[in-house]
Amino acid sequence: MPVSTVVLVSASERSTLARYPEAAAFFETLPRQSRLAVGFHLGSAVRPQTRQRRLEQVIQKLIDGKPL
Repeated sequence: MPVSTVVLVSASERSTLARYPEAAAFFETLPRQSRLAVGFHLGSAVRPQTRQRRLEQVIQKLIDGKPL
């Protein structure tokens, strides 16, 4: 698998996402580009508070089935 296909979502973010099975299932159905965008969106946050807020927003969108 080329490195470019690896999505950089941390283990703690993955475990948080796993607590919401509906959101996790929808995340797995997203195209690779969308999963990469989520990883970049979360990873570009400088402060931990910002990263947490973004993760909560992403999870809510996934639960609602909305595009990211």
